[in-house]
Amino acid sequence: MKYQIIIDSFIGPWAYSKQYVRNALKQYEGKHVDVLISSPGGSVDHGFDIMQQFRDHGDVTVYLTGLVASAGTIIAMGATRVIMTKASAFMIHKCSNYLDIWGSYNADQIQKLIEDLEQNKKDNERIDLVIANIYADKCKKKVSDILPVLKQGGWMTPEEARDFGFVDEISEDTVADHKLDLSPATLDKLNALGVSTDGLTPDRFSVQEFHSSLVPAGSGVVTVSQKTNSLIFPFMKEYKFTTVEALLKLDAIQVDKDGYVAVTAENFEKINNRIAELEQSLKEKTDAVALKADEITKLKDQVKNLADAPGDETSEIEDSTGEQSDLSAHNLFNTIKHSL
Repeated sequence: MKYQIIIDSFIGPWAYSKQYVRNALKQYEGKHVDVLISSPGGSVDHGFDIMQQFRDHGDVTVYLTGLVASAGTIIAMGATRVIMTKASAFMIHKCSNYLDIWGSYNADQIQKLIEDLEQNKKDNERIDLVIANIYADKCKKKVSDILPVLKQGGWMTPEEARDFGFVDEISEDTVADHKLDLSPATLDKLNALGVSTDGLTPDRFSVQEFHSSLVPAGSGVVTVSQKTNSLIFPFMKEYKFTTVEALLKLDAIQVDKDGYVAVTAENFEKINNRIAELEQSLKEKTDAVALKADEITKLKDQVKNLADAPGDETSEIEDSTGEQSDLSAHNLFNTIKHSL
């Protein structure tokens, strides 16, 4: 098939820029345009602009092939129709930006750095909302349905992307056992853009095997969360780490699609120290219980020995006067008084 525009690398000023696409589209004013996208992403600024250019042109069909992620998926949302080949994978994720914070800081500079990072975080969250709205508009879903998918950032099969609404059609033209380009160079590009490569290896099998590795057999394409009543993917299982989060003072612990979490050495040390404290406390309590049990055993033995011992003999004591004494208090008082 002949494509009028091909975007098969980074999106941004160093590769496929908004200026490049604008100049290319000028040649096809009023005409249909087919665009091939096989890009790991790049600049969200250029992604937004190119997406709007496709919308403004009004007659653009986008074909997604290979690994399409990040800004590569954003520009596709501006097309009239999005078609995904079988030899492809689709990823959306939250925006990110480079931070250069190495150096020595005094207390005031650290406070300023904290304030700058807080503002940076808020700015990124605003951009995430813009991105979520773009996807929600394409998928005909609520933004609240898109945000969890953005946060998870997992790779989707063509079937998942279609069923969720990101793409309109899956192309049947691709040979079934055609392999994705998962060379080290491609994976390096993904890592350079902050796109996860979890589950992707250079020697990945055929496309069918690649898809089955993402979606467990018999799990279905998407499931319905009974709690939120929204569509979620099989790998987006919810985990609860409330105890560890409280210990580490974290808002949330993120889990990737393979079920792994990343823990810093400092946080891992906190977990290790807490486990050591609990083990020591358990040992002390176990020793105390053992000591009490030993005391109880000794007391039981004493009771048994007393129960088994023979009783002492008793003898009758006779009154030496031969008569029973009157030991009333009145008589005792009179006896003492007369003796004085």
